[in-house]
Amino acid sequence: MKATNQLTLSFLREHPADAAQLLEKLPLDMHLSLLNAIAAEDAASLLEHLLPTSAAASIQAMDTERAALLLTYTPIQLAARILAAIKQAGMAQTILNQMPKHNSQRIRQSLRHPASTVGTMMERDYFVLPIDITVSEAIKRLERSNNPIGNEIYIIGPEFKLVGMIELDHLFKAHRQLLLRVIMHRHAPSVSVHARINRLLARREWQQVRSMAVVDIDGTVIGMLQYQTLLQAAGEMVQENPAGDAFSGMLAIAGLYWVAIAELVDAILSGRIRKPPRPWKGDS
Repeated sequence: MKATNQLTLSFLREHPADAAQLLEKLPLDMHLSLLNAIAAEDAASLLEHLLPTSAAASIQAMDTERAALLLTYTPIQLAARILAAIKQAGMAQTILNQMPKHNSQRIRQSLRHPASTVGTMMERDYFVLPIDITVSEAIKRLERSNNPIGNEIYIIGPEFKLVGMIELDHLFKAHRQLLLRVIMHRHAPSVSVHARINRLLARREWQQVRSMAVVDIDGTVIGMLQYQTLLQAAGEMVQENPAGDAFSGMLAIAGLYWVAIAELVDAILSGRIRKPPRPWKGDS
């Protein structure tokens, strides 16, 4: 092995988080070349530190047999999040079928969510930013991203745990060399992937934001919930089950009423031109 290759491999093994951060700045084909060239264990270690959307894009672009091998060395919950973010129809199942049975069974179990919970309606194509990058780098990632970007941008720390949030306009106004950890809001609204839909519309945070980060039981970000999607789902529940649980129905109707009023006020004040939501006051 050439000395330069040995040095690169040593860096990847000793500093996988730093290596992943560097890799995030490179085009997808370079991600793929590296992940295919190194040992599966080393590639899996890199996947653990890439943003879930970047890891999913890399897995989706490689041969399914290689993808299955890498995910076999990846922690179950992370492998499930990566597969959930794959857009190509049927590919996740193909990869699961090529993995050892005990791994694939546990991943499939993690991918299942009961009906009427957030897990069934969250967006799996989402945009987040790591805490330890500058505003300049964050804006570059925004420009390169193909995922939907709203007014609220959620920020993750080690192991993809939710650590903060920043509004889009606040980000663009900030000094380019500041780190996100310096300017972000430390209290970010989130919702459990297991939360039931009919109890969410009454949450006061919807007065401030139009999306919330969806977190797993360990606080890991695994998706986004848009209030428009929640509103639609709650309306369908009221129509489909008018004689259901009275308390749940009352909460759903109350939420629908509040959101409808909020939208009406927004429309009146903005001349029916949608404005970004008010700045998040979660830190006050």
